[in-house]
Amino acid sequence: MKIHYSTLIAGCMLLISPLLSFPFIVYDVYRQRKSAVYMFAFFLGIVAFLTPPVGDLYRHTRDYFAITNISYDTFIQSLKDDMLVQVFAYFLAKNGLGYPLARLIYTIVEISILGCIFNDLVNDEKNKNKRFSLFVVCICGFNFISAVLGVRSGLAMCFFLFGYHLLYNKRNRIVSVIFLVLAMYTHFFYVPLSVILLLLYYFSFHLSKAKFIFLALITLGIGMMISSFLILKYWDTKAGYLEGQWGTEYLSIASFKGMIYYYITRCWIIPLYVFFVFNKERTSLRTLIYIFSLAFLATLGFATISGRILGVLSVLLMFYYLQYYRNCSVKLARYILLGSVLYFGSNLYTYRNVIFFPSNNQYSEMWKPLPLVLQNDYSKEWIYLHINKDGSFKNSHD
Repeated sequence: MKIHYSTLIAGCMLLISPLLSFPFIVYDVYRQRKSAVYMFAFFLGIVAFLTPPVGDLYRHTRDYFAITNISYDTFIQSLKDDMLVQVFAYFLAKNGLGYPLARLIYTIVEISILGCIFNDLVNDEKNKNKRFSLFVVCICGFNFISAVLGVRSGLAMCFFLFGYHLLYNKRNRIVSVIFLVLAMYTHFFYVPLSVILLLLYYFSFHLSKAKFIFLALITLGIGMMISSFLILKYWDTKAGYLEGQWGTEYLSIASFKGMIYYYITRCWIIPLYVFFVFNKERTSLRTLIYIFSLAFLATLGFATISGRILGVLSVLLMFYYLQYYRNCSVKLARYILLGSVLYFGSNLYTYRNVIFFPSNNQYSEMWKPLPLVLQNDYSKEWIYLHINKDGSFKNSHD
């Protein structure tokens, strides 16, 4: 395999200073070096490594501290649905390895999976500008920060998406099932989704646009009736679980900026969906997107559940676009690119307390050589001093 000088430089700079390596890695991506995608994954893995444990990540970090001194038998008895991340946390704890290593590895796996699918789908594109713009859509359309802080959801989604890719595009049934099982044991939410994926593959059927529209109207009506009934009946208990932070009380207390973010995360895929609707290709992926669209409409009244489904749906639409982008007009392609960048910018702004305030993170360490960067960790004392029990920073910034 031929190794380019720019790739060697990027690799050396990654060892000398991860932050300084970033322009070289991006340049290599632009030059269509496939290995650069995996270096990009490693760079984002370092960002994840240095990310402070807030949100769901705080809970997972706290669980890591809790299992450090428990026996193997006790640990086995305490296993829950997301056993994959629990087992790995237990392995790190028992071997004296810090939990940031989990963030590093999970992120490398997630971005490498996206990069692998990206390379497969746009393999024949020779235009550097076009290929790079497609890469921007692929990366910006994946909520990286949420994946790092959520731990399970982003990893499970990438396992699920790779299982789909191997099953439908590579026809590698055995390995695809392995990744779907990994998705199911990473997050229980992907159990029904993986079952649906396999059923559609082995018992294939196709939906026409007319049938989909008819089913969409029925599904939306039933979904709204069910969600309204559950929220009224279980406002203080079940709905809180179904809805989460962005749920039952969100629409009444969210700031105007929060509402903008809420709708951007749901509307940025409109250009992708426009391309999907008017494209003439009839594939199994099209039926899969129809099914996920119906699931989204059925759960539209539940912000958390619909948000998870929308996350998968948006990436499936992205893959559909990457697979058939040559059928897309220049104007619509620009809207798709703009939508992904706006989505990425909205995520940056939402997590600005994590990213842009030095007192809240160790990102400044990225200037240092890689071996020194990997020695950083957020101690238990630092975490309990700076993080609230709900996973938010004690020193909040507006």
